[in-house]
Amino acid sequence: MPGVEATALSDRFPPARAHHSSEEFKADDGGGPIAEGFQPAEMRIVTPGYFDMMDMRLLRGRWLEDSDRSDTLPVAVINEAMAERYWHGRDPLGLKLKPMRSYVKPPSYTIVGIIHEPKRFASGETPDPTVYVPYSQVPLRFSTIIVRTVGQTKGLAAAIRSAALQIVPGYMFVGQVQSGEELISESSATPRFTAQLLTAFSTLALLLAVVGIYGLISYYTSQRTHEIGIRMALGAQCADVMRLVLREGMLIVGLGVVIGVVAAGAFARTLESLLYGVSTMDLSSFAASAVVLAIVALAACWIPARRAMKIEPMEALRYE
Repeated sequence: MPGVEATALSDRFPPARAHHSSEEFKADDGGGPIAEGFQPAEMRIVTPGYFDMMDMRLLRGRWLEDSDRSDTLPVAVINEAMAERYWHGRDPLGLKLKPMRSYVKPPSYTIVGIIHEPKRFASGETPDPTVYVPYSQVPLRFSTIIVRTVGQTKGLAAAIRSAALQIVPGYMFVGQVQSGEELISESSATPRFTAQLLTAFSTLALLLAVVGIYGLISYYTSQRTHEIGIRMALGAQCADVMRLVLREGMLIVGLGVVIGVVAAGAFARTLESLLYGVSTMDLSSFAASAVVLAIVALAACWIPARRAMKIEPMEALRYE
């Protein structure tokens, strides 16, 4: 079809996490935990063109090929994450993997290649240990057609359905058609909503902290108007009084920031599952919050102290 660069088949597309994707495998040899018992790994059923479309790179061995058919040796390709986790420092090429589920056919697969897999499409997740097996060797009732195009995808759904009808006249076996943008939007909808919710809550929390700190420090400083009047009546300079007020006020704020950072660091671990692309101990986030609160506290000290110093000393002495 015009505009189509490549196509591939898969049991599902990467953003989807179908119930059958999780499997457990055991190796016939090679040492490590997977030789001693069944270990978890994803299982994906694909055609050879899938790897190029997903921008994967061969590290050792070979790709799955069109010559891998139902009447040939059952083979599999594993990703680098699986090789590192279950055969760290050893070479798994040539070993046989046996899936736990009895209805998975064939009963075992020989590892013929190891690939480097980039972060998963749409989700951006680091790949988990994964076993890729040939589409031609595993019977499927349903599959996903992946089409890479050039230019706009508008109108392509109708063209794909028309092409499918020409292959099997009278039987429409192409169902839902989605663009990459739609898949990304759907797969990121929940994380995006969670991020927006967390942003709203954290902004509200920061605003409440700012208002609270300003009000408390401002009240604390204004209560020292009488003291400021006495100091100025005894000859204290404005700069000396300002330094004193700021030093004492910021000392209180500094202690609060230290305690808050420690408490936030301990609490942040509970949010680990909600974060992406940032660690729970992100120093820039902690530093930015501390700086904002410190600036607010500085203003809360400076403004009332400045106001108090403009009062005549005798008037400040009568201040209650």
